[in-house]
Amino acid sequence: MADITTLKSRTLEKIGFEGASETVSDSDSDKAFIGLQSAHYELETEGLLRWTMNDIPSQLEEPYVMLAAYNIGGEFGLPQSDTLYLKAMKQIRAFVMTEKSSQPAPSESF
Repeated sequence: MADITTLKSRTLEKIGFEGASETVSDSDSDKAFIGLQSAHYELETEGLLRWTMNDIPSQLEEPYVMLAAYNIGGEFGLPQSDTLYLKAMKQIRAFVMTEKSSQPAPSESF
């Protein structure tokens, strides 16, 4: 499962913020967390959510980071990339569909 602290750092890296000489302020860390929360809530409104913020599947770490970067990029002067957004949503939808199809199908006896 994904660790929120790691996801926040990876989100800031994705938008090109963190470098060797840069330190992350609490404000920037908060922005990254808000981006992750926004991604989570969007998945909920899309009906794709099957987990909480505390148990994000490890397979979805990168898509979450991509969505969070998409959500907060403008605050750091970066344009939002629809490609990044679409790629993340495609990966999440594929994960949810795979997870759904691996569950046993209900059967009826006649």
